[in-house]
Amino acid sequence: MSAFPPLASLLTVSVLLVASSGAEAQVKFSLGPRIGIQRTHQSSYFPNSVLGDIEHTPYRHGFQAGIIGVVQFVHLAIQPALLFSQKGYHHTQYIYSSYWKVHVHGSTKQNLNYLELPVNFVFSTGKDDGFQVLLGGYAAAGIGGRFRQKSYAEEGPINEYAGYVEGSRISRNPFGEGAQRYDFGVNGGLGYKYKHLQMQIIYGLGLLNVEHQASSTPYGPSTGPRNRSLQLTTAYMLPFLQ
Repeated sequence: MSAFPPLASLLTVSVLLVASSGAEAQVKFSLGPRIGIQRTHQSSYFPNSVLGDIEHTPYRHGFQAGIIGVVQFVHLAIQPALLFSQKGYHHTQYIYSSYWKVHVHGSTKQNLNYLELPVNFVFSTGKDDGFQVLLGGYAAAGIGGRFRQKSYAEEGPINEYAGYVEGSRISRNPFGEGAQRYDFGVNGGLGYKYKHLQMQIIYGLGLLNVEHQASSTPYGPSTGPRNRSLQLTTAYMLPFLQ
């Protein structure tokens, strides 16, 4: 099922809120570019005791870029955006196999590229400018990516496997059979706006399983990993339809 219908409901509520407020003050509209960097990972469905000790934090750094629109009504604003967004994870682990009597170091990288549509409700301390508190949601569709796995045993050679997360003739999924095409989640954060410039720090909490399907493990069924992202964004808004 597509992740976009829940966001359509969110947009409907947004329009109704603005319409109900229009009797008291004029609504202002603006549009502009938005860019940002983000630190992302995926929630793990394996405990560390199963896969071994994590040697480095499982994050990757990516960027996002696109356009943002603002519907401003005094202290309340609704901010939809359309973004190219890079997510995924990168972690290395150390595992000891008691069966094979070897020490193994492993590295996994997964880069996922999305076309993302976030919609945030923003409350500002000032009429147009000031500190902000935001809450909203996002929907995203995968448009490609890349993964790489590498491992070596202290007692043996290196094994390496890499490839593209790309089209599947069966599912028509740009991520192939290894990842879900659609993602959906919620956003929360803080920000500050001064005149045309806006800066925000946002945490994105994915709600859908990123795997193509939940898998079973020797330690029980997997509920699947979810996307997580910490975003630092900057936008420059230009007024129109005033």
